[in-house]
Amino acid sequence: MKKIFGIMLLMMLVLSMSAIADTTIKEKKLPAFVVAIAEDAPASDSVLGTNIAVELKKAGYGDLPVSTFKLFKDVQRGGLDGRVILVLYKGEAKIIVGSDLESSGILFATDLATILKYYSVDVGQIMLSKETSSDLISLFEEGHVEDVIITKETVKCVFEDSSEKQECYLDEQNEIGCSGEETCTVESIGVKGTKQVWKSTCGGYAYTVLDGDNEYAEFDCGISIPEKIDLVIKELEFVRKSDKLATIEFDVVNAGLADVKGSFAMAVYINGELTTHTAYHGYDNELDAGESMHRSLSNYYWLNNGEYEITVVVDRFEGGEKDNPVFDGFYDNMVKESNEANNKATISVNNKIVHHTFDLTNYPELFIKNGKFNGYIVVGDNAPASDVISAIDIAQSLQLYDAGEGQIDVGAAKLASEISDPYAMNVISVGNACTNAVSARLLGDKKIEAINRCSQHFQKGESTIRLFNNNGNAQLLVAGYGEADTRYAAKMLVNYKEYDLEGMEVEFNTIFPVEDSVEIEILNIPEPTLYPTTPGEVSPSLPVTATCNNGCLLEDTCLPFGTRLVDNEVAKYCAITKELVEQQAKEAQCQNNYECSTNQCNDGACGSLSEELEETRGMLKQVMNWLSGWFN
Repeated sequence: MKKIFGIMLLMMLVLSMSAIADTTIKEKKLPAFVVAIAEDAPASDSVLGTNIAVELKKAGYGDLPVSTFKLFKDVQRGGLDGRVILVLYKGEAKIIVGSDLESSGILFATDLATILKYYSVDVGQIMLSKETSSDLISLFEEGHVEDVIITKETVKCVFEDSSEKQECYLDEQNEIGCSGEETCTVESIGVKGTKQVWKSTCGGYAYTVLDGDNEYAEFDCGISIPEKIDLVIKELEFVRKSDKLATIEFDVVNAGLADVKGSFAMAVYINGELTTHTAYHGYDNELDAGESMHRSLSNYYWLNNGEYEITVVVDRFEGGEKDNPVFDGFYDNMVKESNEANNKATISVNNKIVHHTFDLTNYPELFIKNGKFNGYIVVGDNAPASDVISAIDIAQSLQLYDAGEGQIDVGAAKLASEISDPYAMNVISVGNACTNAVSARLLGDKKIEAINRCSQHFQKGESTIRLFNNNGNAQLLVAGYGEADTRYAAKMLVNYKEYDLEGMEVEFNTIFPVEDSVEIEILNIPEPTLYPTTPGEVSPSLPVTATCNNGCLLEDTCLPFGTRLVDNEVAKYCAITKELVEQQAKEAQCQNNYECSTNQCNDGACGSLSEELEETRGMLKQVMNWLSGWFN
């Protein structure tokens, strides 16, 4: 039960991270990253994973993407390459770096190891996927050793013939570097023997090898870079988001031969008129030769039915952070001086307003109000870990929904016991009727009947995404026969943009029929007698003896192993020694539930399920109250 509290805490804190902003930290590049949590994870593992996510955001890596937190089995199924994996298991941690992203991955993994050390968790040696067992549990077995050497060295960048301040940085992850007029130094760390590629703002490349010896990276800064660069607008598109909201999407491409760093401005014209409120100007943008950046200009609330001609223009401008080109006529000059077609693009749009219908084609709009999630994501009080991770994924996918105002805030998660009437609000309920009381209500089960009927709603391999409409409120059921089936339905909902969800219900079946069935003939073979007989002769009866081969004998009755009973006011059980043994007290060592007087054996020790449930509910309540403060 404590593991459920831990993972719920993880979910709620991850969702709240979008409300925590630290604008003083320079944003860093987050590689493909996964936090692996064991199926039997204790609360401490989940809390540690949550703390790491918060610290990574503080360090400049931003919010974690959807599906960062996974169970061991899901990570092992997907392989270890192509990502950095933080493996948590009973207070210990290991870091695995995919072999195809060693340089950038090691830099991130080093930050990760530093954060873990702050929480008194020593990860030991950072491991590479090509030298690591895919059995994650085995990484924590005694004697497990990985032969990987991490080294660091100082690189001195030299800017020859430079008359101004330059920057030197790693090509793979350009926030790792230094700056100076003639020289600067930077500390590099990674797997010994790794080749590293360095770049500078004056152009060119330099190469070093991580071997522990300090090295030089030299650049010729005497090469002149043309002032006029070739910025191009491509992939201009008008995208409708809702009845009164649209965005203009496009790519800005550096089609020149030189890298460029500076300030860019983009102006949008509707039917020939400048719309300054949608203009974009950015500072310290950087585009390598041939590189592109995607831009999305939103807040077109004033659009009505009709035809529009949309033009987007891009150019550079000279000015500091406080100089806004909107107020000095810069945008007008951009269009007047733009005689070439390469730095502007025009499209024609016939805008038609479409009113939404109440069905799955309009998910998640049915749960969005004024740019915010309007409802609750609900899991059962005793939900399995996979249900909670499914809820995490759904919540994070909603954070990425473009409402025209940036990321939306996702409301507080709720336990099923905290929802008195699911029909009076918008609800996304994760889990079947056996694990989630709200799902049971939506499926028509009354509280008294739910225990007996919960498994009757699905056949093996079946799952569903089902929408309900009650008094104008939307209730969405994400459930299946078992944990894996619910997880499958949740993944379909998370990736709603890629699937055609329509109508009020979409059903899935993960069990496929076998094409060729083999008929098996069952032979009726008579059991042999214990005594030899001749035809017509009846086998003699077996002698009656008071024996018990598979249990404990009590007054001519054979009790199966594990049977519990009270003998002379003493609680006992039938042990494998074929003897009645007294049940053990709380905290005593055990292997099976029946060995304990509390009838509960957890992690090799007798415990009390009722006490753990009470403790967990109390902790959950405190966290829920804390989380609600983020969204009020």
